[in-house]
Amino acid sequence: MEKISTGIQCIKYLLFTFNFIFWLAGTAVLAVALWLRFDSKTTAIFGAGQCPAHFCVGIYILMGVGAVIMIIGFFGCCGAVQESQCLLGSFFACLLVIFAAEITAGVWGFLNKEQV
Repeated sequence: MEKISTGIQCIKYLLFTFNFIFWLAGTAVLAVALWLRFDSKTTAIFGAGQCPAHFCVGIYILMGVGAVIMIIGFFGCCGAVQESQCLLGSFFACLLVIFAAEITAGVWGFLNKEQV
């Protein structure tokens, strides 16, 4: 009986550790996107309206993705620490949505590889 309890504790801390790394990765993505958006060298591009469409859209996508990754990592960390079924369920649902979006983007990219 003790081995099961120890194994569950190990899984709990591993889940927290991986989610914390996931949260840090989201923070890094958001920080880089904000740095690119508000850097003195790139601010002139945004302000003058000379921003290439791919660059502007890419920056805003990075901001959104970074924020979403941070939120999902937070759900995972809190759910692992508190052993909350609600938070872990939200975390799992978010991971399923991200997985579906990645599959969709991959299929779209494959079907439109001449344009991409």
